[in-house]
Amino acid sequence: FLYTGILVALLAVVLLMFRPAIYRDVRAYLIVMGLVAVVMVAASLIQRAGYPSELIPVALLALLIGALYDGLIGFVAVAVVAGVVGGQIVLLGEAVFALAAVSVPFKMIAAGGAGALGIRRVRRRSHSWVLIALITGAYFLAGLAMVLLRSMPAQEILQALFWGGVSATLCTVLAVAAFIPALEKLTGVSTDQSLLELSDLNAPLLRELSREAPGTYAHSINVANLAEAACLGIGANALLVRAGVYYHDIGKMANPQFFVENQPRGRNPHDRLPPRRSAAIIRDHVKDGLRLASEHRLPRVIHDFIREHHGTTMISFFLDKAREAEPDLDLDPSDFAYPGPKPQSRETAVVMLADAIESATRVLQDPTPDRLRATIEQLVNSRIAENQLDQCPLTLRDLEIAKAEFARVLIGMYHQRIDYPSGVHSVVKPPAAEGDGAVDDATPA
Repeated sequence: FLYTGILVALLAVVLLMFRPAIYRDVRAYLIVMGLVAVVMVAASLIQRAGYPSELIPVALLALLIGALYDGLIGFVAVAVVAGVVGGQIVLLGEAVFALAAVSVPFKMIAAGGAGALGIRRVRRRSHSWVLIALITGAYFLAGLAMVLLRSMPAQEILQALFWGGVSATLCTVLAVAAFIPALEKLTGVSTDQSLLELSDLNAPLLRELSREAPGTYAHSINVANLAEAACLGIGANALLVRAGVYYHDIGKMANPQFFVENQPRGRNPHDRLPPRRSAAIIRDHVKDGLRLASEHRLPRVIHDFIREHHGTTMISFFLDKAREAEPDLDLDPSDFAYPGPKPQSRETAVVMLADAIESATRVLQDPTPDRLRATIEQLVNSRIAENQLDQCPLTLRDLEIAKAEFARVLIGMYHQRIDYPSGVHSVVKPPAAEGDGAVDDATPA
């Protein structure tokens, strides 16, 4: 028990020092330790029953922890289980088990390491065969290495290949088809596979968005390109950002005609409404988005993008209109502000900036590189001055990199067009900026 306790404590120390977020999250910590304990028990039963060691579900442990949390933690967990199994073999005290005390843990570490480090590279469930091949190949190479070291009889390499393939197939199928989806719901963690499925533009909710609010749909695609580039530059989760941005404005489907990107030229329904009512409609797209996200059972991380992408910013256009219309009335600023909260992560903070920048640059009459950079600088400084970024871990260096990436993408989007001869191609200028930004969620969409 002391031997096993020391190895398990080592895993706890690794979590504390290198992954404190997992260590401090009671549910995540218990899941990691619980999976390790279950595999240890399964390994003991398999060893005692005399079944091939390749059937120890160490690859299942690696795949689950690697997909939910971290490939490195998955690898350390595998090493801990392998160490415990090696110790159990040694404690049997018979000479026949001396070689197994080396070969069995070695094969477990090889196969588990392949699973833990490979799960993040295989982002589609339909590509699970790649994982099966990786894990099977690891068993084969580990068996070959043991044969060459004379730790195993030569004929046992075929056993390692066969039973390793069986184990890899069972573990991968169980992980991908059953355990990972179940643990995603239990933990609220979204794996790369789920995020990729959410990012499929043929997803029902995104197809509905493209039909009901085509302007918002196009806006979301552009914001996703901006935010993804910035996240790649600062080392944030670009895949999570793309999925989050695609759904951040789904609430606009409740009243698409009240958002400027969906309005025909010259038709603005806000002209017939009092400013307070217009502000309420604009503000409520966040609430409507959260309702739709709950109805369609979108992951919790997608909800974060919906509720945080405007933070607590003011819907200033309609606030100013209300003050002009009724200068003597004591207005409540909260009636013209988004409910928040402010961005809590680097990803949602980047989306807040990208959302504002895409909306503002879309209506520039002459989007030269200098004007684009000036607009980016002004909007980022504005969000900083409004204290919208004070609850997220973005650094000043992150912001500089993000601004550079925003500029690079926008300059590519608004590059100088070829001046076609008259009658061959006509370029329609974008509508004037007056009122556009304001109605479009009051400066950004």
